[in-house]
Amino acid sequence: KKYKFKCQTKIIQRGGKMRILFITDGGFEMGMGHVYRSIALANELKKFNVKDVTFLTKSDEDVVKKIEESNFRVIKCNNDNDILDNIKNIKPDVVIIDDLGVEEDFAKNIRDFCKKLVFFDNTNPSSNKYADVVVNAIIESKLKNRRYFDEENKTLYFYGPKYLILRDEFYRVKKEISRKDRGGNVENILIAFGGSDPSNLTCKVLEKLLSKDKNFNIDIVLGPKFQYDRELNNLLKKYGKRESDKIKIYKARQIIIHVALLKKYY
Repeated sequence: KKYKFKCQTKIIQRGGKMRILFITDGGFEMGMGHVYRSIALANELKKFNVKDVTFLTKSDEDVVKKIEESNFRVIKCNNDNDILDNIKNIKPDVVIIDDLGVEEDFAKNIRDFCKKLVFFDNTNPSSNKYADVVVNAIIESKLKNRRYFDEENKTLYFYGPKYLILRDEFYRVKKEISRKDRGGNVENILIAFGGSDPSNLTCKVLEKLLSKDKNFNIDIVLGPKFQYDRELNNLLKKYGKRESDKIKIYKARQIIIHVALLKKYY
């Protein structure tokens, strides 16, 4: 946890009266990872007693509701121009964008209306040069931890899993449970592919498991945007299975894997 929010704390270490603005989107095709990560970071920023945290999103009402349920102000925007207008009105100190492809012109325009600009998962080098900090924990990192400072553009880059942001429940669980010996046979399997699972990896993995001559205990966690319920039910019927003590399906608008469930995997 030492490095959990290292770069962010440097930006807001005196942030008692700062305004923080998040720009993020989610949905079925995109998934919900960007939204959940932004909410996790926003919750962490609360510990610094910042003045205000606001979200801007172009996503549908399900995403808006998810952010509101996390007790943050959220403004639904129709397009990038709408986002820029809100930034001008809010006058944030720090803008944090969690998006795979921030356009150069968009980043350049935002740069004029905030003191610090932070990107997560942005793979566009032409827009990264306008950011103060770029964090790519997985994408382009090759799973190697490193950081460097771009002297020309004054941008600090963080790469690698050391800079992943996880929700608090994962850290709480780690403290509450002890690790079991993992040297024995695999009995319990957890299947969880995020908020939407657009590639339906849930069914693909489950079919591989069911095709084996083993009686696993399988827990399946379905996100709020999962749309393959029919395929999942048909798959269970194909192998003569049903939801029972051996196969459990968890559905929730918020993906919260309870401590009682996680204990089986540690």
